[in-house]
Amino acid sequence: MNDYKYEVAISCLKEDASLVQQLYDLLQPRVRSIFFYPHNQADLVARDGLEAFQGVFRRESRVVVVIYREGWGQTRWTAVEETAIKEMCFDAGWPRIVVYSEDEKIPKWLPQSYIWAGKRYGLPALASVIEQKVQEAGGAVGEEDVVAMAQRIQRSLVAAQARENLRSSVEAVQAARAERDAVNARLAELVSNLSASDPGLLRGGDIAGQYTVGTGDVDVTFWVDPADYTTNSIRGGKLTLFMSNGPLSFGWKDDVTLKVARFELEPAEDNVTWRWVEIGKGLHYSSVELADFAVRRLMDEHERRRKADLQRQRRS
Repeated sequence: MNDYKYEVAISCLKEDASLVQQLYDLLQPRVRSIFFYPHNQADLVARDGLEAFQGVFRRESRVVVVIYREGWGQTRWTAVEETAIKEMCFDAGWPRIVVYSEDEKIPKWLPQSYIWAGKRYGLPALASVIEQKVQEAGGAVGEEDVVAMAQRIQRSLVAAQARENLRSSVEAVQAARAERDAVNARLAELVSNLSASDPGLLRGGDIAGQYTVGTGDVDVTFWVDPADYTTNSIRGGKLTLFMSNGPLSFGWKDDVTLKVARFELEPAEDNVTWRWVEIGKGLHYSSVELADFAVRRLMDEHERRRKADLQRQRRS
């Protein structure tokens, strides 16, 4: 028996309204009813606003989705929604909530296991997770009508083209510089933190104009060709992660390095946040996540080489 007015209710700050609209478009053809305030204002007419919002998020929705960033829960209406959602979770358990973090922050009251950690796979993957939650909670997910499918695809392509157009702007060039600086800052932070706990494990610094991190037997560095960028466009610009066959030095050449992965900078679905997308895989990374990715690859290679050395010592 269907005892919920809405299959899904979505809460967000106004900064994320455009992103939620895209998520709504992905869900709407297959999910029977969705509460997203810009589409449901009529549902609240002649009802007390406070009571109405509390009811939607506490009792009337099968699955609740929070598009989270720092500040959510601190505005007038998201504070009301947060209270209702917490009461719903405390009363009925946690499986009916999905939290998607836009800034890597999370609500302090939410168990870590209920954060959806697949942001790098994009909104289509998030929509699939929500649909699965609806089914697990006893709801139905239908087939997409062909007309609705065509309309959704057209809206998606228009939004994607608008984001691509943003890459040809002075704003994009400024963002590229800021995000590259953020990658370097995170690399330096990791070197400092890891060196403090294990002196000599990592070293970092500028080599040939690029911030490089190394363990002594292997180095990694990000390289972007300045010629790829113009004064008002980042189209064609690639950030390449190199791994050396030994310590890098001034004058290093491609024959002593391995190209691990290549990335492009693009605006995210909110048209405000910038992110790195891995070429060939379509995976998304913030600048912090990209630096972490590089150091993980470095440590994996360091471990592989050290184990190989130990095996050679054992055989000698």
